[in-house]
This record gives sequence, C-alpha cells and structure tokens, in this order.
Amino acid sequence: MGSQADFARSAPTFEMGNGPNDWVFFDDFNDLNISATSGAAKWTLLETAAGATELLSLTVQGGVLELTQAANDNDVISLIANSGIRVDQLKAGEPIRFGARFKVTDADDCDIHIGLGIHDTSYVASAPADYVAFRLVDGDAGIDLVASKDSATTVQDNIIAAADDTFVRAFFTYTPTSVQDIGTLAYQIHSNGTYREGRFNTNGNFPDDVVIFPVIQFQNGAASADVASIDWIYAHAIRADYASGTG
Repeated sequence: MGSQADFARSAPTFEMGNGPNDWVFFDDFNDLNISATSGAAKWTLLETAAGATELLSLTVQGGVLELTQAANDNDVISLIANSGIRVDQLKAGEPIRFGARFKVTDADDCDIHIGLGIHDTSYVASAPADYVAFRLVDGDAGIDLVASKDSATTVQDNIIAAADDTFVRAFFTYTPTSVQDIGTLAYQIHSNGTYREGRFNTNGNFPDDVVIFPVIQFQNGAASADVASIDWIYAHAIRADYASGTG
C-alpha cells in the first residue's frame, strides 16, 4: 500500500489501461440520475420514509449528494447503481478497486453501507448474502470493512473512528488468487486527520458468482433527522477479455 503522503494526494480517478475492456464506474454526482423504477436511471432509489430527500447540495462545491432522513426511526435510503460487475467473469488475479468520500452528521447514530453488493432493500435488516462494503453501525462510530459471500462473512472491525460531519475517504483493493473468491482485501481510510491502512485475507468470502453493484445505503438510528453526504464513489475492474493496447 502507499504511504500516507501518497494517500493524501489520491483523487477519485486512476490510471487506465489501453484496452477497451476495463469495467469502470465513477460518479461525482454533478449530474444526479436516479429513479425509483429499477433500471430506469443510473441509480435505483428506495425510500422507506416519505420525508426523506436525495438532493445535490446548494452550498458545497462539486456536486455533493445529500441524503436527508426525516425524524423517523430506522428509515432507509438506498441507492444502488444499475451498472455492475461479476467477479468470476473478470481477468483472473487482477485487482478490483473501490473508493468513496462520504460523511454523516451523527457518526454514532446511524447505519451506513458504501461498497459493492447485490440489490437488497435494507442491508441492515436483511444482511444480504453477497457484498463487500465499508460499514458504520448505529451506536458505534468505528468504520468496518465487510466481505460476504453466500452469507459467510469476513470482517475487519473498527478500523478507524468517524467523526460527526467530517468527510471520510475510504478505499479498498481486492487482489484475488487464481480462485476469484480467495484473496487479499487491502484498505486505506482517512478520517478526521487520522490515517489507517492494512490488509486481510477474505477466506473465500469475496462475492464472485453474482453481479455486484456500487451501493449506498443510509439508515437512521434515532428519532431525529440525519444527513449523509457522498462526494464521489468509484469502482474499477478488468474483464477477462481485456487485451492491452487494443483501445
């Protein structure tokens, strides 16, 4: 992994190969494109509270998406992209990368998942079988990284503490062996002036036999309004038919 200085210079973009068969997803939310009808827009939206809103900030530069919960306990805002990847159809042994910049108004009073996963209405309530995501849990401001395949999970708990209304930059890189669900999950997280990096083995629990999509889920943890802000989110992988220099 890079140094803290390297990480501090990191941007939500990355060096691309020369071939046409990279799978790339990137959204800085300058052009918000969501719909409650699955597949009708770039993102599929689910709200469980009528008072929730998903709007670009009028005061923050760069298209920051603000998810605002009304004062209703345990309501969910779910945004799942309609472009995804299937890991077992990627180039064997090549890394999968993901990154996001986000914050919440009350770091220990909500649930949030940001990562790659299957379509599921509530990650908190139903514990989806297949996903890999950064996670905040109501009552604990520590950020976790979770990998789950067929409901078997590998978790790195409490990597770093999130602070109220303070942006977190979180990245992971998954490097599989020749068996796509077995490999190393490395992470870099910067929050409130603190930096953490590390790596761990997924023990065969990285989802590889389903399509996984960029996902953002935000759930209230108390009967008061909360806001999650997402600046950007990206993912990158290389398809099995990638050939360098063919672009």
